[in-house]
Amino acid sequence: MTRLLARIGLVATVALVPASAATAESVAEFYKGKTINIIIGAGPGGPYDNLARTFAQHVRRFIPGNPTMVPQNMAGASSLRAAEYLYNVAPRNGTVLGVLQSMIILDKLIDPTEKIEPQKLGWLGRVQPLDNVGIAWHTTGVRTIAEARQKAIIYGANSGIGTTSIIPWALNRFVGTRFNVIPGYESQTTEILAMERGEIEGIGSVSLADLTAKPGWIGDKIAVLYTTTASRQAELPDVPAIPELAADEAGRAVLGVLASMSDIGHTVAAPPGVPADRLQALRDAFARLVVDPSFVEEATKRGIHVMPRSAEEITQSVEQDMSLPPAMVGALKALTVAPAAR
Repeated sequence: MTRLLARIGLVATVALVPASAATAESVAEFYKGKTINIIIGAGPGGPYDNLARTFAQHVRRFIPGNPTMVPQNMAGASSLRAAEYLYNVAPRNGTVLGVLQSMIILDKLIDPTEKIEPQKLGWLGRVQPLDNVGIAWHTTGVRTIAEARQKAIIYGANSGIGTTSIIPWALNRFVGTRFNVIPGYESQTTEILAMERGEIEGIGSVSLADLTAKPGWIGDKIAVLYTTTASRQAELPDVPAIPELAADEAGRAVLGVLASMSDIGHTVAAPPGVPADRLQALRDAFARLVVDPSFVEEATKRGIHVMPRSAEEITQSVEQDMSLPPAMVGALKALTVAPAAR
């Protein structure tokens, strides 16, 4: 009897193995026939929209099962709306990705009540760094930071918590400029159109690549006053980077943190909690995409400067920023808010 029971137990155990294995769906099986929605944390027509749609067009070739990719714009608060959707609402099964502005990290530092934890997102990597600059329209007559200290300029911005507003406010505080920031524009494209129409006189953070794509603009239509990067850009060796403009160590530290957002740059992320095998497959697809010749060629034609960083590197950078000392966080919170709110 004992031997018979043992045999029955063995048969039952063996019978369970194929049934369990049959329920373990592979990544390719999961994605076959599925759609991945790509949430774009900016309005149509700008650099994030351009990058996200180029990414969507090419990345499906590298994801097992070749799912359909559907870009969807979700503008608002410098990607905070899209980031909150990705973090709190989107399904955590690998069918939603986000192309987000790095300012969501600064937003969380400044306001801990924001309903996201950037370090918990499933970062896939960076496609390109930010190459943003601050500009003045030719009608202002302002061509240098020194002149911006003497004359007030009306700057357009997409929100009160993005680089288009925070960087000019910080420069007003630490450098003595007189930028008057008007938030409310949906995207960089609408800001540029408003500048051309005379509604505003400049933009505090705009893509250099988009400006160089407009023949004759730099030096004729616009003056580049500063770069938002940590160091001077090779294309503009005579234009100062924002950290070097500050007169004291406190200013350099705060402007340095703002400039670090440029290094994180244009990234792609998944919600937290995506199954490990699917997240790894998405990260592998991203890594293969950014070195694929056809993608790089088309991205270059579209003004995208592919300079990738891995998922591990971006995750480490985000974690580092999120662990800033309280004194530095306090300085950012106090010194980069709207002047009228101080």
